[in-house]
Amino acid sequence: MNIYEELKQLSSGVSLGLQCNPKRFYYGKGARLYSEDDQEFIDFSAGMFTNILGHCHEYVEEKLIKAIKRPWNTHDYSNEDRSRLLEKLQIITPKHIDTFEFYSTGSESIEAGIKCLLSFLPPGRRRLCVFKNAFHGKTLGARGLNGTCLSGERAPNHAVIEAPGEKSTESEIDRAITEASHVLNDGRIGAIVLESIQNGPSVNIISKRFMNSLADICRERDIKIFADEICVGLGRTGKNFAFEHYNLKPDLIAFAKGLGNGYPITALGGRRAMLNTYPYGKPGNASSTFGGNALGLSIALSTMEVYEKEKLGIRAKKLGKIVESKLTTLRSTPQVKIMGYIGLFWAIGIFNDSAQILSDELAIRIHRRCQENGLHFVLFSGMLHFAPALTITESELIFGLDILIEAIKFETGI
Repeated sequence: MNIYEELKQLSSGVSLGLQCNPKRFYYGKGARLYSEDDQEFIDFSAGMFTNILGHCHEYVEEKLIKAIKRPWNTHDYSNEDRSRLLEKLQIITPKHIDTFEFYSTGSESIEAGIKCLLSFLPPGRRRLCVFKNAFHGKTLGARGLNGTCLSGERAPNHAVIEAPGEKSTESEIDRAITEASHVLNDGRIGAIVLESIQNGPSVNIISKRFMNSLADICRERDIKIFADEICVGLGRTGKNFAFEHYNLKPDLIAFAKGLGNGYPITALGGRRAMLNTYPYGKPGNASSTFGGNALGLSIALSTMEVYEKEKLGIRAKKLGKIVESKLTTLRSTPQVKIMGYIGLFWAIGIFNDSAQILSDELAIRIHRRCQENGLHFVLFSGMLHFAPALTITESELIFGLDILIEAIKFETGI
């Protein structure tokens, strides 16, 4: 069947980009994608922010071919790749993060983290605090952290605080710190779940002064920190983890998208005392059917080996300076707002003529023109999101940015 017939048999909840500008990709290499109609694209989406090494990395492919010839799933029984992967994770995570469990999706590792927190926290201190405008996933518990429960679902009793961005005024940051101190004075709150850099619905680079003050408050009141690094972990922001941009010392970390370079494997890391506490730590309660399967472990290990060898976090920081330089040409555009950028992770809001309301129609036109000219990226409602492979070349990055800027200028008429 052709792609339009295929779409009729899928939920209307598939991605906006696929619905509006459908493509069928048959091959990819590095930061380039190739469609069925023989068009070549610079890929600024890396799957869905997942392929940190790009498409079809030769070393990962080589290791995967060997892994395919071994048992694919022996539940959570040991194999050499898991042992070596754990050694790699011990190196890149803080020293106090000494225990791990593997899962299949970002939401699953977030749900596991919630379960771990509620197992560890004492009765009377099991209320959680979250950031406003958070995005932690699409499953029930994760959506509860987002504050986006569906009709008929019971909204959890989480405390909510503002997370001011780096462009906030000093008075706005002061007000947010005061609010956080007041909210976290509730003795029932035992943990806060946060994104070090928010990535839904936009990209919010949170104020360093706010985050460092929040870390102090949590330390003073013995409030545990659960860092959601699903999107931004593993070099995306120029550091191994985005919380390293602040004075945060998380007790739990969930990281996912870059770990399997596009293959579904995620991890929850934390203090041993937390991950071993019943009921989460009761035999069988932390394991998952597909979490840590042999193929995923092999891909994750080979991905981490390349990530470490090529120092891709440092590379993302360097390439991020090119992004910053290029995006300055859009700053005077009324209908375009740079929502936030750090390393190889940025978002652009597209607004209507009054520059007040996000414009789906204009964003779709920009996305379509970019695709016609050879650039692929993630399209949300009125929002353009970008997260290319950390291995993208400078020339590919510049070429893709030029296509993007031309499309924005053409469609907005500036």
